[in-house]
Amino acid sequence: MGFLLPSICEKAKLVLTLIIGHFAVCNVFCIQSLGNNLSFHKNKTITSTTEAMKTTLRILKITAIASVLAVGLIFTFSKCRKDIVVVPVPIHDTLFGKTISGIAQYPDYSGAMQLAKGAAISLYSGSSKSGNAVATCFADSSGSYSFPYLLPGNYFIWAKYNTKNQNYEKTPIEGINFETVPGYPVVMASSNISQNISLATVASTGTLKISIVAADTTGSMGSIKYAAAESHSKASFEIRHLDDQDPYATVIGGFNVFKLTEFYFDESAPANTRFKGYVLVSTLNTLEPGRDAVGACASAALGVDTYKVGTTAYVLAQSDTAYYYATAGNVENYGKGFLAHGTLEAKYKHQGGEIVAPRVTPLTPDTILGYNGPWGVRTAKTENMYFEYLGKKKVWNSAGTTFNWYFEFEGNFNFNRKDFYINHGLGNEVKVFSHVQLKGTNNVEY
Repeated sequence: MGFLLPSICEKAKLVLTLIIGHFAVCNVFCIQSLGNNLSFHKNKTITSTTEAMKTTLRILKITAIASVLAVGLIFTFSKCRKDIVVVPVPIHDTLFGKTISGIAQYPDYSGAMQLAKGAAISLYSGSSKSGNAVATCFADSSGSYSFPYLLPGNYFIWAKYNTKNQNYEKTPIEGINFETVPGYPVVMASSNISQNISLATVASTGTLKISIVAADTTGSMGSIKYAAAESHSKASFEIRHLDDQDPYATVIGGFNVFKLTEFYFDESAPANTRFKGYVLVSTLNTLEPGRDAVGACASAALGVDTYKVGTTAYVLAQSDTAYYYATAGNVENYGKGFLAHGTLEAKYKHQGGEIVAPRVTPLTPDTILGYNGPWGVRTAKTENMYFEYLGKKKVWNSAGTTFNWYFEFEGNFNFNRKDFYINHGLGNEVKVFSHVQLKGTNNVEY
């Protein structure tokens, strides 16, 4: 909102007009002075009178020339661009202004709307999100927001929200970002307005199609590019120690072996996306060798099933592999990234009676740490993973002769340890983080 002031050109024309007026007044006085001179010098010599007349005529000539120049400049300035100077006008009236208020919400993994506590909400003057916001506020603990004391007019509401109230952090993921798409135009009249806000997913506009499986890039799927899974990919976790009560310490760790067996990403059609990866649980690493070793408390808590031949402990292969996978049709746009409705499959325990080489006698059931779950099967639960494609970058070798494109993905999911029969002095929520790096073929553009 604003009003217009005269432009620089308009001001110049005003000044020159005043100058012409000034010269016109001077001419009048000069003519009057000439008359006075003639009257005064009628009894004097002709020479003196002539000199006075010459002086007055010179003044008249100068003022006439100046006036002509001023008129020319006015004409010139009349052709110049008319600059606009906008002076802001306040939109608030603390005595008679009205209020726009409402509730801000966002969808959770199931699509149910939840309160967007702390959502950042901006108000724009007009019918779109343009220029600078004229007011901002944050949704409170009940999801409520309010813009009070507004004058009548057209307004536009736009909001953004991060589930951890972080502002657009990219790496690593710190909460999930939502926006209003596009926003809410509001016409303020003489009454208060209620306008609820639904924050939504912002669909990706990219078109990347990439796979770590060479067979995906041939035949009818030839538009897909191949890229290899890099060894820099990793999986890590964190969980509270002892319980969920404050104060607490957090156990942070990872796995030295993390592999992908399938990874196909279709940015513009995420329903085509599918992937599968696993960790070897026995390669647990929390930087405490005493608890990470096979048979020690940490690996036992995660369900690393062991058996002995003599005094040597071996890891039962079925129990050592924990998978996470999402099949085609189970990935969708969500927030500013993607949501995989995937499966976590882990925690195998032998039931006893099996003979596993190099043993020649049957195993006995593994009940370490009070295990009381199912026997002879791997536990599988649906767990939702949120992930983002962070982008790509080209890297050249030191000689400048070879380049590769690198592609970065970041994801996370949580699960309840009790769902996987992890019986130990820990908090219930286990947070899992994955970082996937793919490397393109030498000197191939993507």
